[in-house]
Amino acid sequence: MEPLFKVVAFLEELFPPEFSLENDPIGLLVKPVSLSQPIEKVLVALELNPSLVHTVVEEEYDLLYLHHPPIWNPIKKLDIENPYVSMLLRLYQNGVTVLSHHTNLDCAPEGLADQWIELLELQGKKKPLFPHKINKQYFKITTFVPQEHLDRVAQAAFQAGAGIIGNYSECSFYTEGIGTFTPQKGANPFIGEAGNHERVRELRFEVRVEENLLAEVLHAIFTAHPYEEPAVDVYPLFPFAKPDAGLGRLIELDNPISLEALSVKIERLIDEKILVQKPYSKNCENVVKIAILPGSGKSFLNSLNNEKVDLFISGDLSHHDIEELKIKNISFIQLPHGRGERIAMQSVTNLIQKKAMEKGLKVTFESENRYHDE
Repeated sequence: MEPLFKVVAFLEELFPPEFSLENDPIGLLVKPVSLSQPIEKVLVALELNPSLVHTVVEEEYDLLYLHHPPIWNPIKKLDIENPYVSMLLRLYQNGVTVLSHHTNLDCAPEGLADQWIELLELQGKKKPLFPHKINKQYFKITTFVPQEHLDRVAQAAFQAGAGIIGNYSECSFYTEGIGTFTPQKGANPFIGEAGNHERVRELRFEVRVEENLLAEVLHAIFTAHPYEEPAVDVYPLFPFAKPDAGLGRLIELDNPISLEALSVKIERLIDEKILVQKPYSKNCENVVKIAILPGSGKSFLNSLNNEKVDLFISGDLSHHDIEELKIKNISFIQLPHGRGERIAMQSVTNLIQKKAMEKGLKVTFESENRYHDE
């Protein structure tokens, strides 16, 4: 067994929450136990449904790890006739925690799109189809304190929300140096006397803070600092994203593949016939540039033409969407939304199992596919 917080931290290390799109309701959506509660069994699944809830309760899973958030819109009342409320209440009453990773699982390296590239055994140069953009602004705060007061100032900054980087808290850096100052008439110095030039051994303390917490952290530092007029510097940090993170994947194959050969591969994986659409005026025997976006690709069509894509593999496109692709000489293979993501989630489960074993986590991760197959 492992405490819940350790399992959550492990999953968020694989699929960092900061990769999620704005307003995506991810995270711990059902939390009937404390973060220190030991857990042993985790079921990985695509989305909530009555059959899944029954399995989780009957098989005594501690944590349900979902791709699709079960609470998308705010719940305004607890109505037992609302099927989602009914399912969530049953999970809560049986002590089952629910953690959802949605677009962060889509965007992260080794997420759903990367899993489909592996499943299709595609080789070539790849990059995110829609690179992840950092929406948050961070600042670096630097101040200078006597060594014996470092802990007090640092803890004040941490408690106000500074020093969080990914899954790590209380992150900071400090170095030794000499500070100089001459208190003027009317000053009430913490060290030295007015009119005397002072040289004091100090520590340069640096910490990162998110923009919305900047004022609160600065107030905490000024309040905890022993000096009458502490020197505090604030620097804006340049936002950057991981180059391999973002929605979907664009892969330029080392060796071309035909549309027919690729469609056969996909049909074997999902065990059903798929829709294949060819462009109006382009040969499909040499597909080189492929865009893959498991789930719904409807909102992302405008960017495909800029990349000169040969083929788009995705789901939930309408007749008019497909016609637009054909006119732009882009082939289309429809990957059913639920089926495509559920197959990729099986690969994600395998990845999680492997990483958990490497870390020595005493928790079992199992896929919903062990109970049924669509």
